[in-house]
Amino acid sequence: MRISLLEPIGVGEEIIQELSEPIRRSGHEFIYYPEKTTDPDELLRRSAGCEVVTIANNPFPDRVVAACDGLKMINVAFTGIDMWGWRRAVPGTSWSATRPTTPTKPWLSWSSA
Repeated sequence: MRISLLEPIGVGEEIIQELSEPIRRSGHEFIYYPEKTTDPDELLRRSAGCEVVTIANNPFPDRVVAACDGLKMINVAFTGIDMWGWRRAVPGTSWSATRPTTPTKPWLSWSSA
């Protein structure tokens, strides 16, 4: 599985690498992008081939969501859902909000059924 953290979330890169190590050891690919972007083309490039993406508080537009055929889950690392293209969620998908236990835990998860 290809998993991307599309933007910084206010945690040092060393911690990101440490916390993502079990994901990589399990045979998954984890990619971290330490620079913010709101450019849809760059977001699409960063999301290409991903089954899971994590965003923070920058837009993840409808057209990016629509172009990510293999995307199964969008994690939002902070509160709010107005920054991602939820209008492109297709039939057979679901999303749910859960109260975060820490600032770096996802607030919203969206996944295919």
